[in-house]
Amino acid sequence: MKYVRPQKLKIITLVLFATGAFGSIVGLGIPGNEPIIMMSFMGVINIVLGGFFGMVLLTQKPKSEQRRKKYGK
Repeated sequence: MKYVRPQKLKIITLVLFATGAFGSIVGLGIPGNEPIIMMSFMGVINIVLGGFFGMVLLTQKPKSEQRRKKYGK
């Protein structure tokens, strides 16, 4: 997988967790005859995606500072 800056991964992870939590709370917490189940499903999907990006953030190897020439002489 291509190297992604850790700052970008942290922001994506936080946004996905926040929207997932919001979707789950809205989907299950709105009073009414029937909960908006689709909001709950989308919230769970966002939480899972946040977990995936968090895993990528934690397991990604640091970028090597050493630059090698493609065709050395």
